[in-house]
Amino acid sequence: YTTIDMMYEGLRHLTELPSVEILEFNDRFRKPLQGGYRDLQLAVRVRGHVCELQLNTKAMVEAKETSVHRAFDVTRELDALMAAGDVSGCIKHLQWGESHLGSASNMEVVLNSPSSNGRTVIHSAARTGLAELVYDVLRRRAEVNKVDEAGNTALHYAAEFGHEAAKWALICGGADHK
Repeated sequence: YTTIDMMYEGLRHLTELPSVEILEFNDRFRKPLQGGYRDLQLAVRVRGHVCELQLNTKAMVEAKETSVHRAFDVTRELDALMAAGDVSGCIKHLQWGESHLGSASNMEVVLNSPSSNGRTVIHSAARTGLAELVYDVLRRRAEVNKVDEAGNTALHYAAEFGHEAAKWALICGGADHK
């Protein structure tokens, strides 16, 4: 679409099609993803097939092809690797991200911005007890005392879930523990 109004008009037309069932809708224009990425994202069922559909403006597509969307891709993959407990995969992916995001400041945005779960990388690593990853992201300038959307620091999560090694990595990295 060439304008935002046209994109929303396209969405309206899509909702009126009897052959399309909208299973999920995320207005990521009004509530952008990390790094500012925006689109209208839908899960739709058409003739028994389910697929993802993204509605964009030309400017949004151009932004998607820059480091903003690459940062989103790095974060999404890190979330999956952390959920699987794959520390070495996380570290390799962080290295890949550094080489593809264009600058250290772009990697800091990835590390210090909340992902779709509302937590930063260090919060998620501490919550799952991945002490080696906690240490690695601190080396890469993750903010050790950053408060997430729930009001917790990484140290809160490490303590809550009983992850002693992650707690010590955070304290040694400067976490406020008073």
